[in-house]
Amino acid sequence: MITKLYSDPAVHYSHRVRIALEIKDVAYESINVNSSSSSSAVTERLLEINPTGRFPCLIDDGVQLDDRSVILEYIEERFPHPPLLPVYPKMRAKCRQWTNQLENDVIPRVNRLMNSKTAERNRIQARKEVLERLLQIGRMIGSHHYVLGGISNGEREHDVFTLADCCLFPILWRLERMGIELPSTKSGAALNDYLARLLKRDSIRLSLSDEERKMRKITAAQVK
Repeated sequence: MITKLYSDPAVHYSHRVRIALEIKDVAYESINVNSSSSSSAVTERLLEINPTGRFPCLIDDGVQLDDRSVILEYIEERFPHPPLLPVYPKMRAKCRQWTNQLENDVIPRVNRLMNSKTAERNRIQARKEVLERLLQIGRMIGSHHYVLGGISNGEREHDVFTLADCCLFPILWRLERMGIELPSTKSGAALNDYLARLLKRDSIRLSLSDEERKMRKITAAQVK
């Protein structure tokens, strides 16, 4: 039975799950659920399957999950190769801690910006706070390839793609939609380089929904 993912094509929570599935080369069916059209037939079908109506919702081998963090953990354990968590316990804990910090500190502000009902005065403050936090991440990443390279203080063997990147990339991809422009500073350039580097991966490009592809242009030079 094929793995099914009920996924909003525009929401970053769904995007991170699609990235994890693509990185692990999992055969799955992605079923779009548009949160702005709650009367759609697909949404009604999702409610039949999952009465909570939460998504992303993953259905695999008789298991049904609608908690985004649990979904990522399940994918990591169900499809262990390539791993998205470090092998060493210390680095695994650091990766989880960093991802939790992103979830608690940056994501709530991102959600305010992605919500069309947020008042403009609140958007202005949220943009400022998101940019400040992202630039801190840019300074940490520096010239490393991935988030874990920055967390590990540049230890080359730890500079690998992890769940932290699954969560960060969808945010950076939505910067234009949020009205945020990265400055021409060292940390801003580091984030732009990071974004361009990940775009060269087939799995990252395949994770993009049609709606997400409209959020920003991908040039031929970016995928070479």
